[in-house]
Amino acid sequence: SGTDLDVYELSINQDGYVKVIFRPSITFTGEENWHFRFMEDKGNGISRKILKDININERYVFNEKVSKSNKYYILIDAQDGVNYSSENYRLFYEFSSNEEIESNDSLSKATPIFMNSEYFGNLDLRTDKDIFKFTTSKLTEDENDIIFQLRFTAPDTRTTEVKYFKVSLYDKDGSFIESQKVSSEETIKINNSSTGNELFYIVVEEADYYSNLRYSLIVDETVNIVIPDEPNDNISQATEIEFSRKIT
Repeated sequence: SGTDLDVYELSINQDGYVKVIFRPSITFTGEENWHFRFMEDKGNGISRKILKDININERYVFNEKVSKSNKYYILIDAQDGVNYSSENYRLFYEFSSNEEIESNDSLSKATPIFMNSEYFGNLDLRTDKDIFKFTTSKLTEDENDIIFQLRFTAPDTRTTEVKYFKVSLYDKDGSFIESQKVSSEETIKINNSSTGNELFYIVVEEADYYSNLRYSLIVDETVNIVIPDEPNDNISQATEIEFSRKIT
């Protein structure tokens, strides 16, 4: 009913990132029928904070950094007393640690990571390789392709003249795309595109010299939207676009 509230508690037993996917059985065009909230509870109700509050009418993916010290809840209810849906929906969530998971020195053992979330690692041995994998978002009908950027930041190795880390990007088949070497406290960027829902691998290894210090990496993505047909030449016919998305 329009007053019903569904509450779900997430089981979080370590620090990291959670990915929540809301998937309705039917998508309603132009009507936002579900009210989605993600709540953090610090101290058994003493301090509660809504980290995400949004009205939705279609598949929705949400990522958030979480701590094992807190409790987390998903709240879903009607957008208001008028616009609501009694149709079924499905809710999924995945957890990923923000640290590499050893051993991750082969594609089959790659540490899974989420988009737009920072991760950390270090090379235990001179011959060690840290391999991560990620999957780009699934595109909808009005979306063209995805541009993503891998950013890798090296630790302070006391000299900028030596390259300690080599960072490489591979596709789902293990075919090489691009690599760069990184010096002390340097941040490198590798850009690439995707047609959506594609698997990629990141390989971190020794470059010219070895360091076992801690590095960080993050993969951000931007979705290119296909602008609908004209007309959209006045305010009443304006094409709606979402914040942080690039239009083509």
